[in-house]
Amino acid sequence: MDLIKSLNCECIVVSKHYLGSINHTLLTLEVLKIHKIPVLGVIFNGESNPDTENAILKISQQRF
Repeated sequence: MDLIKSLNCECIVVSKHYLGSINHTLLTLEVLKIHKIPVLGVIFNGESNPDTENAILKISQQRF
């Protein structure tokens, strides 16, 4: 986190589908928001899982 802040970087969050990925991705986005680090987007890696992807996108748009 400190390196990202010191470099004044924007981030792209990469999320892989596994048990707990919704929670981990949303927690990551929340921490970045708290630290005022801009997020350019989320990349979903691995096999497609539309339910998980839609949940992450829907919840994160409501919170950010």
